[in-house]
Amino acid sequence: MVTRLPFAAETEARPSEGRARAWTWAIGVAALPAVEVSILLYVFFRRSLLDHIPGVINDAVDYWLEAQAFWYAGFHGGYFTIDERPAPWSFSHFGSHGPLFPMIHGTLGRLVGWHPYSIPLFQLAFVTAALLFFARRMSREGRGKALVPLCLATFWPALLVLPTSMQEGFHIAVAVFVAGALRSLFDGRDVSGGLRAILLAVLAIACVIRPSWGLLLPPALALMFGGASWRRQALAAAAGVALWAMLVATFAYTVAPFGREEFFFVKAIRLEAGASALVARTATNARRFVLAGTALQLRGRVLVLGLALAAGVLAWRARPRRELARDLRAARRAENPGNKVDDPRSESHPYPQALARRQRNPHHNSGHGWVRLRRQTFGARPRLLQLHAGQNGPRGLAIGRIARVHHR
Repeated sequence: MVTRLPFAAETEARPSEGRARAWTWAIGVAALPAVEVSILLYVFFRRSLLDHIPGVINDAVDYWLEAQAFWYAGFHGGYFTIDERPAPWSFSHFGSHGPLFPMIHGTLGRLVGWHPYSIPLFQLAFVTAALLFFARRMSREGRGKALVPLCLATFWPALLVLPTSMQEGFHIAVAVFVAGALRSLFDGRDVSGGLRAILLAVLAIACVIRPSWGLLLPPALALMFGGASWRRQALAAAAGVALWAMLVATFAYTVAPFGREEFFFVKAIRLEAGASALVARTATNARRFVLAGTALQLRGRVLVLGLALAAGVLAWRARPRRELARDLRAARRAENPGNKVDDPRSESHPYPQALARRQRNPHHNSGHGWVRLRRQTFGARPRLLQLHAGQNGPRGLAIGRIARVHHR
């Protein structure tokens, strides 16, 4: 959701900006949740994160004990089951949430030591690293410089779960990393093969821990490998669905059954639940969304739902900018396959060419290049195209910059 907010623009630093200042801002943003959690714990409880003991929430106690078992004995620890029913695959002695979460934290415990506060400390480190990655890929110009820290400082659901041994801190870190990694794809820019592989691996790991992450696999694969053809996008999305089914099957065989009734999505992936059961489960979850849980949980759900709806609206409004970036990339490759076309200071770059043409004749509609591409994409609907002229010449697209041109 964060990727669709107006401050999440791809980093394109001006020449006058120093790398030291950019790194300082990114490190400050990344450290903000850890600093705020530490301050709140001391102000309200006169404690620190090192005083944490997982002794209140049942799931938190279970996660900590499972991770401790893997830290101490690997796959040869005791069983964590309900009604003495272990996982179908005998190597997994872990409970109803699978082995991967305790394996990650138990492995880290073997490297740096294991303590009662290990899980929240590790997860705070995950969130900090993910925020550093996110901040380095986002712009700190304009509203982003203030809105990024403001959103982090006021998102109170994260501040509630980060100092606990629950799984939510890990999933927050995954969400922040995915937001930063998908930004370039949303804008139609090239993404390295290494980053695509890491993004796919992170989503797969998260899906084995919490299968609902699989909802992102079809659109993510369509963005990464679908290209401009709808057939390729459909094929990539189908591959995402197949991968999701494989990961859910892996989850089902490595977790202990949840009492006498299995998780519903496990039944659905085995085709053991029909359409009527799916409708009934959806209605039940909708009722629980607004009725079940504490007051803070209910408010947190409403907050996240509101953010999701706002992100959807902003994503719809950002479509022209995303289409323009994709078409400009195709135009650059078609007009000049060399390296000079990617240099904004080069005469071969389409931005200065287009800006010069518009300055000479504001009403000129050329039949070639990216102006024609934009006219075909936008159709007859007026759209606002904004160009950013930097100190060393035009630098590319930006919001609220120098030149504004209406295309019809």
